[in-house]
Amino acid sequence: MMKIRIRIFILGLLLAFSNFLNAQSWTELQKIVASDRGAGDQFAVSVSISGDYAIVGAPQESEDASGNNFLARAGSAYIYERDGLGVWNEVIKVVASDRASLSLFGASVDINGTRAIVGAHDHLGVGAAYVFERDFLSGTWSEVQKLTRAFPASD
Repeated sequence: MMKIRIRIFILGLLLAFSNFLNAQSWTELQKIVASDRGAGDQFAVSVSISGDYAIVGAPQESEDASGNNFLARAGSAYIYERDGLGVWNEVIKVVASDRASLSLFGASVDINGTRAIVGAHDHLGVGAAYVFERDFLSGTWSEVQKLTRAFPASD
């Protein structure tokens, strides 16, 4: 049985390693980087993997999904899918639908099958979490919900 392990490095890249169960050595499979990586993006500060899907956060990244609309440290996350040959391919860069400077979107990430959640620790000073789902037919990932703290009513 083969196990996959993800190793994180501060240099802004991700290395996938594998070994066979109970083996003493690990073999590097692939170096994973963001398609639009930049110095200081903090790519791979948060990583989650589930089956053939992985999500990688870059909370200091500043461009939107198309590479435009600069907002300092708004953040982003990258979703990867592993193909039939075992190669991890970037399929989409996701950002919050209501991006804001200093949100740090991508500071925390998790993925379970075709559902992912991305934390924006400082979004508008209170934080938020964004849920993304992969459409079964089209294969596209979309934001389906924003989660925020419920504030009590004023007296």
